[in-house]
Amino acid sequence: MGIMALSGYAISGDVYAWAAVFILPVNSALNPMLYTLTAIVGKKSFTPNANEQVRNTVHKGKAKRFLENQKLTELRFNLNGHMSPASYMTIHEYLQEIEVLPTWAILRIMYQLTECLVVLHKNALVLEQIDEHSIYIKADHTKVTGDVQIRREPTVCSKLVDQQKDIFKLGLLIQTLIIKNKRFK
Repeated sequence: MGIMALSGYAISGDVYAWAAVFILPVNSALNPMLYTLTAIVGKKSFTPNANEQVRNTVHKGKAKRFLENQKLTELRFNLNGHMSPASYMTIHEYLQEIEVLPTWAILRIMYQLTECLVVLHKNALVLEQIDEHSIYIKADHTKVTGDVQIRREPTVCSKLVDQQKDIFKLGLLIQTLIIKNKRFK
């Protein structure tokens, strides 16, 4: 009817009324059946939240690929437990022994942990525990280099809130280090 009206044919108001009362409701009633039949014939399934499913599938795939790549994980994560006790110690152990962590070391630790979180979060992974006991720094008993290792295996992130918790815990760790550093100066 629209094409005919645009072409210049005169269509009476009765035809529009009949279309609005009878044709449109029949079309609306048939649409769900037609889409269901085409889905069955095409063997497609309709899901209420397809975008969410695609995003979760992509993130889980990325996370598995990241965990399988040993070279990436060995950079900052000591997952196999082969760590020389003399070279790395937890931040907590270091602060108990030496009491003061140099400001440059705090900045280096923060930078390296932030780099780790960026890589992890891009690959849909989280640490879940970031504190003085889970972060190891390279140090002998008198000098710290500031190199960081995490002795925890990352886990697959299912919610954005998990990434936000990681960032919050990093902030708490840095705050703790700064407060303890000021206390002993």
